[in-house]
Amino acid sequence: MSRVFSPLECAEGRLHSGHGKGIAGWGAWEVAARWDYLNLPNAGFAPPPAAAVAAGTTSGGTSGSNANPGTLNIGTVALNWWWNQFTRVQFNYMNVWQASDFAVYGKSRTSIYSLRFQLEF
Repeated sequence: MSRVFSPLECAEGRLHSGHGKGIAGWGAWEVAARWDYLNLPNAGFAPPPAAAVAAGTTSGGTSGSNANPGTLNIGTVALNWWWNQFTRVQFNYMNVWQASDFAVYGKSRTSIYSLRFQLEF
C-alpha cells in the first residue's frame, strides 16, 4: 500500500495497493490508532447548581463558583479496507471518557462503534 506525494499540488495522491484490486484481489488493509486529549477550561461553562455547592460535593479543593469541567480523552482504533483506489470500508472503535474535579460534572465513559463505506469520485 502506498501513496505518491505531488510537490506541485502539495498533496498526497490516491492509495495504490500491491495486492490486486476488486474481487479478484484482496486490496489493502490499514490499521490505525489515535489518542486525543482535551483540557476543558473554566471559561464557557455554567457554574454548578447552588444546591450542589451548598451540599459541598466538590473534591480536590475546587470552588463551587469556578469549577473545572476536567479533561476529555478519546482513544481510537481503526481498521480500513481499501477495495480499490476509489472505495474504502472503515471501522472505528472509540473509547471516550471525561474526568472532572467537580462531583456534579462527575466522570463519564462511553464506547462508540462506527462503520463507514466511502466511495471517492
